Amino acid sequence: MIELIDSPLIQALGRSLLHFFWQGALIAGLLWITLAAMRSRPSSHRYLAGCSALALMVLAFSVTFAVLLSDGS
Repeated sequence: MIELIDSPLIQALGRSLLHFFWQGALIAGLLWITLAAMRSRPSSHRYLAGCSALALMVLAFSVTFAVLLSDGS
């Protein structure tokens, strides 16, 4: 069990999840500001902004995980 916890893959995954807390909060905050500015826009534009934010969250987590895994941290 200890060998699993000391695995670089598990370490990178755990640190990526910790980083995702602030990354996800930042992206959500930017989405909130964007949606507030887009009140008069069509709903399809607001939907696109929401979907883009979700895709950006996935990308942020993936890049963070890849960087941490390649660093061996």
